[in-house]
Amino acid sequence: TAGGRWLDLNLWDACTANFNASDRIGEAMYVGLDLSQRDDLCAAVFIWVAEDVFHIGAHFWVPRATAELYEQRDGTPYSKWAEDGHITSLEQPTIDTAARRSIASHILTTAQSHKVKAVCYDRYKADECIAVIEAGKLVCVPIAQGYSISPGCFELERRLKEASIVIADNPVLRFCAENAEVKGDDKGNIWPVKPNAKGEYAGKRSAKIDGISALVTALTEARKHAFPAAKKQWAGVVEVI
Repeated sequence: TAGGRWLDLNLWDACTANFNASDRIGEAMYVGLDLSQRDDLCAAVFIWVAEDVFHIGAHFWVPRATAELYEQRDGTPYSKWAEDGHITSLEQPTIDTAARRSIASHILTTAQSHKVKAVCYDRYKADECIAVIEAGKLVCVPIAQGYSISPGCFELERRLKEASIVIADNPVLRFCAENAEVKGDDKGNIWPVKPNAKGEYAGKRSAKIDGISALVTALTEARKHAFPAAKKQWAGVVEVI
């Protein structure tokens, strides 16, 4: 069951450092998407995979009306985040077809200068956006939510503890990290949920975790990147010096 913050923010902050995406062009990239069904926050997380470290970047989208509501009611600084370029304020009142195409366009533009291996997504919410991305010839991988993203959750925990992850400074992503709790099952699987979820999916609507959901969705696939080489080594293919 959920209860209490999942991620250690001291570890998170210790792994936070700005970097130039242009320096990561030669590395494989995995993208994680978490899209709103109606009028809420959408997240895209980018993971550059190197042998010893993963670099993490993120961008967010939200309808301006929704952002203004949360800012007025809860004091969440969406306008400052938008001004600083961490989030795109959408004129549309909902995440409609035009908004989804805009998000897809951002992914495709990023892919022009990076080696995107897979765009990982929750099939339940991403159909229109994924159709555009697939038309742009990128590989898209549906990742079931719930216990299926448990490997991505454990990968994030491990890398934060080992400091083998570099997270670009993004206050929206940190806000999501601050809010995320986890729910578990009797097999030891965990997955992120909002505060006060109490066994239900919704939880507290203004406490966003979309960036973390997108991150662990992408990590579920990105962690496999080195698996083929490892299999060769175990099979005795790698030459012993």
